[in-house]
Amino acid sequence: MRVDPANLELAHLRALADFGGWRVLEIGAGDGRLAWDLARDAALWLALEPDLAELGAAARAQPHMNAPAVRLLAGDGRALSLPAAAVDVACFTWSLCCLPPADMTPALAEARRVLRPGGRLVDIHPAADPLPLALWTLRPGAPEAGVGPEDYEAAVLGELATGNMQPNFAAATAAIAAAPALGFTPEAADQFEFRLFFDDLDELSGHLDENDEYGLPSDDLLEAALLGLQRATRPARLVLTQPVLLTRLVRA
Repeated sequence: MRVDPANLELAHLRALADFGGWRVLEIGAGDGRLAWDLARDAALWLALEPDLAELGAAARAQPHMNAPAVRLLAGDGRALSLPAAAVDVACFTWSLCCLPPADMTPALAEARRVLRPGGRLVDIHPAADPLPLALWTLRPGAPEAGVGPEDYEAAVLGELATGNMQPNFAAATAAIAAAPALGFTPEAADQFEFRLFFDDLDELSGHLDENDEYGLPSDDLLEAALLGLQRATRPARLVLTQPVLLTRLVRA
């Protein structure tokens, strides 16, 4: 499986927010996969993660990454140990949507507390939309490692039903929309399509079994995917498209 091979996620985050020279708090940094790239121009990047297994993976990877500004911290975004006005930018990177909906507003309020006046809040999370599954077939003459839509002929096979995380995605969108009541002003918004590429049906099925944010495909959709791969006369992949929302707000 290849995830976001065109690096759209990093490109859109960089376009939305300037991290250069700032003190940044990333809430829900996971194994550091975004921190290593985004922190290179930051003055300080605090990568906060409550899952000790994820934090351990980040610690093992850190010596091999060119990211001297990164500091790994164990902690929960709902109760930050930082003092008030300690950072210039606070980021929820695919993490606000992982909280129970009732905890999202308190987490945003806590992020506001540690932001300096005029500091920026950045959020990225999936939209609560069904996920289209398509067969992408390489165009004649395109490089075999093609990563963009221009390299493929795409045929939508159907949509996955919403999974267990869809209510959380909708709740995160609502919480961000209600953030002005906490003392934030919306400043910019963006969206893009996060794509996951699968070489065969087993790879797709395994991924769906392990991720409850997706619904399971119907038998008809699986059959269409299998037939599409079997009938393709050029290299083909199954592509799952996740709409993603990004928002930047400023702390009053």
